[in-house]
Amino acid sequence: MPGLRVTRREATLPPGFSIREATRGDETTLYGLIRKLAEFEKLLHRVESTPEGLAADFFERRRVNGLLVECDAERVEGRAAPAKKAVAFASWYYTYSTFAGRPGLFVEDIFVDGEYRGHGIATAIFAWLESRAIKEGCSRLEWQVLGWNAKAKAFYESRGGKALSDWETYRKPL
Repeated sequence: MPGLRVTRREATLPPGFSIREATRGDETTLYGLIRKLAEFEKLLHRVESTPEGLAADFFERRRVNGLLVECDAERVEGRAAPAKKAVAFASWYYTYSTFAGRPGLFVEDIFVDGEYRGHGIATAIFAWLESRAIKEGCSRLEWQVLGWNAKAKAFYESRGGKALSDWETYRKPL
């Protein structure tokens, strides 16, 4: 598979792959990728979402946004398959910084299905999100990384991310 071309904030997917915003009707696809992410993170037992709930939050209430990367399986894998196959996703939403006086873009998830890793897909997703944040006038891009995921940490650091040593995440389940 041809390699990824990256310039400052741009990344080009390899031939046969495309990136697009999720739209109504993608909730089952998103749900399937969320379950794969949870399985990878060994957190499948914590998935409570449903396709119906995702449809409401992504497309009706607009609480969160989604991005899908699809491949033309026949072109990429050389076999007859459905026209498009979702192989990665990202979810994000806007936050607000009272200090900066501008919004921020919080990346909830970036996930690339295992067999498609190493082809620049995550780089293209991250570049797309960064470009979106800049276009929307955001002051920052933020995300969290599981402590054990050294590959993800290295990836984010290679994209200019830095761990915030003076902040800790707190959560209260409701």
